[in-house]
Amino acid sequence: NLSAHLRSLSRFFLLEHGDFFIQFMDIAEEELKKEAKDVSLPRIQGLLQLAIQTSTLGSDPHRDDLTCSLASHNLIQHLHLIQSAGEEPTSNAYIPQGSQGLKGVEALTLDYRVGWPVSLVLSRRAITKYQLLSRLLYFSKHVELRVLTSWQDHQSTKRMDVRAAMGQSYCLRHRMLHFLQNFVYYVTLEVIGPRQHEMQAGLKEATDMDQVLDLHERFLDTCLKQCLLASQDLLKTLTKLMTTCLLFSDQMKSFVSKSNDLNKKVSEDCATSASAAATLAGQNRRNSGIKAVPVVVPAIGGPLKQHGPKGAQEGKAAQEDYIKQETSHPAFQSMVTKFEDTFNAQLKEFLERLWADSHRHHPQLSSLCVRLDYNGFYTGHFAPEVLGGMGISGY
Repeated sequence: NLSAHLRSLSRFFLLEHGDFFIQFMDIAEEELKKEAKDVSLPRIQGLLQLAIQTSTLGSDPHRDDLTCSLASHNLIQHLHLIQSAGEEPTSNAYIPQGSQGLKGVEALTLDYRVGWPVSLVLSRRAITKYQLLSRLLYFSKHVELRVLTSWQDHQSTKRMDVRAAMGQSYCLRHRMLHFLQNFVYYVTLEVIGPRQHEMQAGLKEATDMDQVLDLHERFLDTCLKQCLLASQDLLKTLTKLMTTCLLFSDQMKSFVSKSNDLNKKVSEDCATSASAAATLAGQNRRNSGIKAVPVVVPAIGGPLKQHGPKGAQEGKAAQEDYIKQETSHPAFQSMVTKFEDTFNAQLKEFLERLWADSHRHHPQLSSLCVRLDYNGFYTGHFAPEVLGGMGISGY
């Protein structure tokens, strides 16, 4: 059943079935937002099994073999510990400490139980490589989903006259989303998918265990290299970029939530005032002996935001005024500009390293270069001196 185990590993660790990850993040996101030391591991394990059962992986024959744990180090430190294993310690050697402020989603590490003789192929070493790939994938998808949430929040302002005020944040969010989606696409569909097909084709023709082991090891090593996990410098810059995207999405969510709360409050106040006016009018009619005319008042929580047309309009107007006032404040403009400058600087550093590595050591990375800079925008704005120094005129 080696092929069945490999399919299960691909589904769980390499996100072959994306609905499983979406289900898991929907129900576990609040827990995974906490610091790793505060996360309840039994609760996460229970939610992981629930996500499997409610997704297309519910019928996977090895679903009970999947477990999870919380690592004490981030992905970069995890890689360093693996690469330095067996080396003689030196006086100036870097010794990773437990990460301060490590979030649950960064520490989440899947594990997979296998017995003999499958453990000959799926050894502890091989499972560790799957774990490295899954940690990168899970964190990347988590950041992408968070920025997508910012996109959804921005849609609530779409019909307001705030384009000029919010334009800079819209553009920055779009660039972040472009970067994240193309990186995830590259990892899943341009690296892992094709390498997997090559391995499966080779396994069908394998005649002994040595060939099987070699094919599987080659698949994992190639994926690690092409997914940037062989370069700590690239991985560090990538992590900084994703952290910046997370912080930006948190700021945008906080800002839009405040404006939505104001909209709701004004709408509810209008509905309450209308209800009180209708009640008073009814009492006056009864006191004067005039037959009461039924007055229909939109109930709070009913259709049309359930606050009536007037309440909805006033709520929207108040929200629009709040957004214009806040976005015109120097503090807001400075915050967005700072995020944009930070993102630009980190993206420039990442692309420079990526361009250098793709033309010197790892030619396959040129595919990611083209995907991120498909129209030459970043080539012209960020690194013409770097490309010129390497004698590169384009792709």
